[in-house]
Amino acid sequence: MFKTIRKAWSKAKEKVYEVTKTVVTKAQSWAERACEHLENTTSSSPAVGLAGIVAKKAAEGLGNLRERLDKAIYGEQIRRGKEKLGTEPVDVTTAEGIADCIKREFPGQDRPKIQKELAAMTRDQRIAKMEEIAQKIATTMQVNPTVKIQPLPAGYRGAYREIENTIYINAVLLEDEFSERAIDSIDTIIHELNHARQWAAIEGQDLGYSKGRIRQYTKNWLWYFSGCDERYWKQPIEADSQRMVAQTWEALGRRYEE
Repeated sequence: MFKTIRKAWSKAKEKVYEVTKTVVTKAQSWAERACEHLENTTSSSPAVGLAGIVAKKAAEGLGNLRERLDKAIYGEQIRRGKEKLGTEPVDVTTAEGIADCIKREFPGQDRPKIQKELAAMTRDQRIAKMEEIAQKIATTMQVNPTVKIQPLPAGYRGAYREIENTIYINAVLLEDEFSERAIDSIDTIIHELNHARQWAAIEGQDLGYSKGRIRQYTKNWLWYFSGCDERYWKQPIEADSQRMVAQTWEALGRRYEE
């Protein structure tokens, strides 16, 4: 019952956003036409100059408002699962490739045994191991970002910055006091490298994704919801990266549990 109400409320909000966007778009068009007309006028009147400035500012403000409405509409679609990604063959083959890479690093071991091996290492050994694994998984995923393991703000396991083409892994995950959860760093590496892969696809690298999938990545990258937003894990690029982690461990024969 509650789910039905939430879904109906989300649809109602989306409709309001759509109607508002239509009005804003028309108003923006009028402001742009007024601005163009005033710029082309031969009058040297201060009033005409002021009107031109006002029209330009109005057009810019309405354009910004329309972008916010576009994101709000997209957010409601995410909330209802309308932007959910389907599984493509490349998802399965990529996860299997990552799983093979982990098998080579930890022969004959499952997730609990890998965790035990990591916990037995020193901090420096764990960091070196994760750097090595990250490079090998990156090669498997056909991307080549810089990998940096360093302290990150509280609450962050990792991050990907497309401008630098760099993934960051929180070094805290590999400290001795958290050694019993050191395997989380492998999950984070897979997750962040998948973001690097998504960005490479957006940039035009042929990685086997459908055009529809790439459009979804591009749209989500433009309208991204931060970790403090309830839509964070539902948005395509985050849900896709977390699914890649799950598919990798399932390919290794163990159900992934966050």
